[in-house]
Amino acid sequence: MLKKIPYSMNLSNKFWKIITLFFLLLFVFSSTSGCKDLQSGIDAFKSKEYDKAIKILKDYLKDNPDDVNAHFFLGSAYFKKSELGLAQEEFEKVLEEKSKHTKALYQLGLVFYEKKEFKDAKKLFEKGLNLKNDKAWFYNGMGLVQMAEGDLENADVSFRSAIFENPDVAEFHKNLGDVSFKKDVLPIAIDEYRQAVELDSTLAEAHYKLGEAYFLSRDFNSAVESFKSAVRLNPQYKDAYLRLGNLYMIDRKHYPQAKVMYEEYLKLDDTKPDVYLSLGKALYYIGDLENTILNLEKAKKLAPEREQIYHFLGMAYQDSKNFDKALKSYDDYVMLKEKENSNPWEQKDAEFWMRKGRAHLALGNSLNLEKGSLALNKAVELDSTTTEAFCSLGYTLYRQEKYRDAIHFFNKCIEFTKGDVFNPLIYLAYSYIAQGDHLKSVSPLLKAIELQPENVEVKKTLAIVYYREKDYEKAVKLYPSILKKYPDDCEPIGQYSYSLVMLQKYKEAIPYLKKSIKCYPNDIGYMLLLAQAYELNKSLDDAYGWYMKVLKIDSNNQEAKRGRDRIDMQRF
Repeated sequence: MLKKIPYSMNLSNKFWKIITLFFLLLFVFSSTSGCKDLQSGIDAFKSKEYDKAIKILKDYLKDNPDDVNAHFFLGSAYFKKSELGLAQEEFEKVLEEKSKHTKALYQLGLVFYEKKEFKDAKKLFEKGLNLKNDKAWFYNGMGLVQMAEGDLENADVSFRSAIFENPDVAEFHKNLGDVSFKKDVLPIAIDEYRQAVELDSTLAEAHYKLGEAYFLSRDFNSAVESFKSAVRLNPQYKDAYLRLGNLYMIDRKHYPQAKVMYEEYLKLDDTKPDVYLSLGKALYYIGDLENTILNLEKAKKLAPEREQIYHFLGMAYQDSKNFDKALKSYDDYVMLKEKENSNPWEQKDAEFWMRKGRAHLALGNSLNLEKGSLALNKAVELDSTTTEAFCSLGYTLYRQEKYRDAIHFFNKCIEFTKGDVFNPLIYLAYSYIAQGDHLKSVSPLLKAIELQPENVEVKKTLAIVYYREKDYEKAVKLYPSILKKYPDDCEPIGQYSYSLVMLQKYKEAIPYLKKSIKCYPNDIGYMLLLAQAYELNKSLDDAYGWYMKVLKIDSNNQEAKRGRDRIDMQRF
């Protein structure tokens, strides 16, 4: 007969069963929860949420300090954030537990590589090469160190060895491309970069490096596409924006695209004066002068010694008609250019001096006319075929009333200009006329009329020259077209009527003499001419009437008296 178990003992056994079950469940739950925390940290790392990964893994390691995987991924997260000291500690902890943990050994080598402690990095990579697994990565690590030390030949061998061990890793091909690029073997570099992006199309750096290689090979279209791929994959890739901007600047049709690329770069880094300068240039060529000036002023603030900034700033101010600021920028440019070299000017600088001269001319006062003349002379000294400088210098000297010198430069301007020389011809003629050399003005005026046959103003000037030189035959050929456009212009009416009288074309002269009298009602000279024209045209009554009108104004006019008397004698 079994003894009856006391109630208290029965309760105690149940209690311990419950306690045992509780702890068993707690252990299982804790183990499962810990595994979930580790996986969450690894997932965060793989998602590039490195701060999140670090927090989760550190919390996990508080309860699981010996977990090798947790230390490895924590070290990897620190490495991605460039916290190299903390990364080194974690990888060393992994290797303390597992000395042949190849991934930790490789990553620790990369830590020393990034810290530029190449000797220690090499030791770790060499150690890895003596292990059975992951040799390709250790060849790759050796190549990185050798490339950093400038040992390009051995780096080339190491990367090729890595590819031989595992040809399907994009990074190995990219690195071999880098070595070939540094060795200036561009075809191989391009081929390796291509293989890298074929293996991993998300590798932004490989696209960028491929663009660089294309650029140096002068395959600009392919370079543009590669750089565009780089920024699509990594919108923060500022160097790719810069390269795109510079490439777009090569072709004048793409200044708007260059502007966009430089602006994208400046969103990421607003400290580079060269980028503000390049953006200013793109805006200048687009014609946005306001924003050109804004960006060039920023460049000047960041790099006040950069001479090219002042050159473009001067052009932008000049095109905006702000000539004082333009000249201030030009003067600063000259000062910086001559700071290290008293004579830094070359033939290509003739255009600068020409622009500077024209800015002075725009201000117009005597001091600026003189300075403008000096600047334009400088342009001619640098380039004896600088057509625009010759023309501008001619205009300057003309305004200074230095007609003899102006004639010299207008002739040079006409000699070297391949296009339209109408204006230089006109000013050359004016210069001759201003000097009193009327006959010398005829040739340039005739050439100007050949260029613009319908230009009445030029014909009017030439007609005046002929009139003053008493070449009435040539003068009268020009006046009809002048008077057709300006029928009430008194000066050509008077000159035409007088010329016709001198050519004894009295009948033709009479209507124009009448118009001349209307223009100059108090000028008895035209009345006398009209009276004489009527007399010589045998219209004696009309002649007599006009002689009497002259005598009514001037009773002592001897020409009128003689004319009246001649007609009286003919009547009797």
